[in-house]
Amino acid sequence: MRIVARTTDDGSSSPLPLSRSAEQVLGPDHPISRASHWHAVLVQQAALAGSLFPLAIGLAALKRSPETIAFASCAVVVEIAVVAATVLAATVLRERARDSIAADGGRRDVDEIRTEYLRLEHSTTRDLLAHGLQRTLHEAEHWHEIPISTRPPPAVCQLLAYEDVVTAIAGLVREPGADVRGVALLDRLLGGGFSSLLYRGPSQALEEELRRIRYLLS
Repeated sequence: MRIVARTTDDGSSSPLPLSRSAEQVLGPDHPISRASHWHAVLVQQAALAGSLFPLAIGLAALKRSPETIAFASCAVVVEIAVVAATVLAATVLRERARDSIAADGGRRDVDEIRTEYLRLEHSTTRDLLAHGLQRTLHEAEHWHEIPISTRPPPAVCQLLAYEDVVTAIAGLVREPGADVRGVALLDRLLGGGFSSLLYRGPSQALEEELRRIRYLLS
């Protein structure tokens, strides 16, 4: 358990609640706890694979034999695979924490959720989200001009019906006091790829989500 400080956009710092791991607070079977566990395991495996990697390359350089070259090749493949799995695990953990914040505000006394709070509250994150939402609206406005190979699904054009809401959200999310729940919802909306409500129907569901985000942010 420890006390941490949160640095705000104006450079000041304020204390956050005492924090513990998700496993300690939420139990080992909670989705965030499981995601955190597998992320920790993969970080350890990546560190182990990384320590063997220079040895394998060094042996292959000193003694160019089929065995050492095969060993070095395997080390490269394992390192790439473990690093990729670690990145994926980190993404899953972040999404679990974000969804918890979006659902009910989350618990700031949980390490993993607190870390996501800090990311969502940072001005850089909010600027990126505002820009991403505006870029998606631009795609809807110029959909027919976008090359077919890079054109998003046509359902994105439904965003044109909510241009005023989108513009309001883009402005509100940049405000220092923006409610983190609204920021989390916007992050989930933009981070869903082509499976997001932005790119599929029905439009009523998208309208409800956008209006909910605007309500929370304001």
